[in-house]
Amino acid sequence: GQAHTQEEQEKIDKVKRRELIPIISKDGPASKEIHALHKSTDNSIIYYILKNLVIATPKFDIVDLKADINFKDNVDKCMWFKVKNAIKMDIESFFACHFLKSAPHLKVDDTELMTQKDYDELRAGFIDPGENQMVSDSPEDCFKKNSNAFCKPNGDGTSTCDLNYLEKYQVKKGTKFRYSGLAIVKDGHIIEVSGVKEGEDQFVSEKAVFLNAFAVHLVLVCHAGMGHLSLYQNNLMKLTTDRSDEYKDLWETNLGPKLLMKALTPEGTNEVNTNIQLLIGPNNSLVGRATSLTNDSITLLNMDMYDKHTAMSPDGIIADIGGDGAPEWDEACKRAWTASKKMVHEICADIKDSDALEAGDLESLALLAWTGMFYHGFIGDFQLDNVNKGNLPFLITGEPHIQTKAYGTLSTVIGVSTMTRTMNAKTLQTYFPKQGQKDAYKNYLVELNECRQLSGIEGWANDGPIYNAIDF
Repeated sequence: GQAHTQEEQEKIDKVKRRELIPIISKDGPASKEIHALHKSTDNSIIYYILKNLVIATPKFDIVDLKADINFKDNVDKCMWFKVKNAIKMDIESFFACHFLKSAPHLKVDDTELMTQKDYDELRAGFIDPGENQMVSDSPEDCFKKNSNAFCKPNGDGTSTCDLNYLEKYQVKKGTKFRYSGLAIVKDGHIIEVSGVKEGEDQFVSEKAVFLNAFAVHLVLVCHAGMGHLSLYQNNLMKLTTDRSDEYKDLWETNLGPKLLMKALTPEGTNEVNTNIQLLIGPNNSLVGRATSLTNDSITLLNMDMYDKHTAMSPDGIIADIGGDGAPEWDEACKRAWTASKKMVHEICADIKDSDALEAGDLESLALLAWTGMFYHGFIGDFQLDNVNKGNLPFLITGEPHIQTKAYGTLSTVIGVSTMTRTMNAKTLQTYFPKQGQKDAYKNYLVELNECRQLSGIEGWANDGPIYNAIDF
C-alpha cells in the first residue's frame, strides 16, 4: 500500500493515545497474570481464552419509562470519535484489551477444520438475532446474495463492484497481495476481476483477494465504521450531549417524543461503541488479528471513512449507500429514509416547531431510526452467520478461503461477542400515549418490511424481530 504521509501518521499516533483503556502497571498483579497466561497458552486455544473473557456488552431488554433521557454535558474523545464520559470498562473487557495487545498472532497453517460442534460451543450463552440471517455456502455465495446492495448496473446485463479504494492501505509485511478488486458480475456470478476473466490464469487468485476486500468493506467499513460510528454514534452524540436546558426539558416533558428518543439513544449503545476499541481499535484488535492490514492502516481506513461520512448530510448518506447498488436497493434505502423522517415528524408533532430545537435535530433522530432499524439490520445482524462461518474472510492468502479451527474460532468470536440488543421494536409501539403516535410507528414498521422486500436481498424480508437502536 501507499506509505503514510506525515499528516496521516500524526493522526494515527493521536488516535492510539485516545484509546479509553485503563493502563496496567508493568509490575502489577494483573500484568503478571496476563503474561503468565501468554506463556501457558499456544495459538490453537488463544481465541477460546478471548471468548471466555466475554467482551460482549449486556442485553438491554426494555426502555425504562421511569428513567430520564441520558443527556450529558461533557464528552470524551475515544480514538477518532466522541463518546459520553464516565464510561466504566468491565473487568472482562479490561483484561481482553491488554491480552489482545500482546497475544500471539493468528496461525494460518493449521489444518484442523471448524465443525458445527465448535460453533455451537462458542455461541452458547450469546445473544442471537434468530433465524433472520443470511446463510451462505461460501464467500462467493455470500457476495452473490449481497450483490444487490454493492453492485452498480452497467446497462448491458452486468454490474460492477469497485473496491479499489482499499488498495492504498498497507498490509502486513510478507503479504503478497493488497486489498482491492473491481469485479464484473453477471446474474450474481463474478465473471471478471480487475481485467482478469474467468478461466484465465490468476482469476482464482484475483477473485479470492476481491472476496477478502469485500469482507473488509462490508464488516469493517460499512458495519463497524459507518453503521456504528459515523452514522449512529455521531448523531447520538449530537442529540444527547452539550445541549441547552430548554432542549432537555422539551424532550423530557413530552412523553411520545421522549420515548422515541430514549429508544434510539440508550446508554448501552454508547457503551457498545466505546468497547468497539476491542473490535477495530489500533492495538491488535480482533479484526486486526483477522486481517492482513497493519494496525496503522486499519486506523487510517477507519478515520478516512468516518471523515467522509460525517461530512455528508443525511440525504447524502442515504444517496451514497443506496447508489452503491441496484436500482431496487437504492429505492428501498430512499423509501425507508422517507418513512423514517415521516415517523419522527408525526411522533414529534408537538415539539417540531420549538425554538429549543436546532436545525437538523429531527433529521438526526430519523437517521438513528433508519440506521438502527433498517440499514444496520442488513449490514450487521443479517450477516452474523456469514461472519461466524468465514463467508466474509479477511485474511489474504490468494487462495479460496478454508475455515480452519484457528480462523473459525476467531471469526466466531468477532461475530457472537459483539451482539447486543435494546428492545423489540413492536414493544415500543405499545408505549406511545397517543393513538396517532401509535399509528405512525405501526405504519413505519409496515413500510420498513416492504422496503426490505423491495431491496432484492434474498431472505431479508423475513418479518422477524426488529430492534430499536444499534444492536451490534
